[in-house]
Amino acid sequence: IKDSRGTILGFAGRLLSQSQKEAKYINSPETPIFTKGNLLFGLDIARSVIREANEVVLVEGEFDVLSSHIANVGNVVASKGTALTQIQVATLARLCEKVVLCFDADLAGDAAARRGIELLDLAGMTIKVARLGKFKDPDEMAQKDPQGFRAAIKSGVDIYDYFIDSAASRNNPKTPVGKKKIGQEILPVLSKISDDLVRAHYISKLAAILDLETQLIADAVSKSANKFMAVEATVDGSSRSADV
Repeated sequence: IKDSRGTILGFAGRLLSQSQKEAKYINSPETPIFTKGNLLFGLDIARSVIREANEVVLVEGEFDVLSSHIANVGNVVASKGTALTQIQVATLARLCEKVVLCFDADLAGDAAARRGIELLDLAGMTIKVARLGKFKDPDEMAQKDPQGFRAAIKSGVDIYDYFIDSAASRNNPKTPVGKKKIGQEILPVLSKISDDLVRAHYISKLAAILDLETQLIADAVSKSANKFMAVEATVDGSSRSADV
């Protein structure tokens, strides 16, 4: 595992046998020099391609990166299966303006991924999601359907369209219960969009899907934002009390 300049900081291994009981992944122990949250696997090789494309494809694991490069997708780096950190986001934001998320898990239900998305949004990056269809991860798709993999990255959907469409596909937006569940899932997401115009756009989209007044959704988003801020203030206050 190298830093962006190619300096070796640590090592990683992956178990290939499915029958063994050991941990599937193993890394060098973390030290002041090797901290996973400060690094992006493959960045030393992908950096120039990311700059040229003004776009990075973010995956989770090392094999996702290796297979992507074999499939001629060179602007790919991995977060090594951890939630994105501010240092990683700042590194990417210095290199490009756009990020395509290409993760194994369903982003709609992944709280850690959502926190990373908030950081990317605050950094001013355009965020899209590549849909892998029947494939379980980028590694498999890049190996079995490299052309489809490249097309999936090229046709990535906006992250907030993805969230809304995912919620609407799992809950019936025509029923009161469905509206409630979609609102519980999506209102907190919209409340954290940093750009006012982008937030207004998705408020209108959600209102149309739920067949409700736009102002009603806008008010609900504001309440969600205020609730989040109150929780954050409570947590911060408790932390300070504990420190004292």
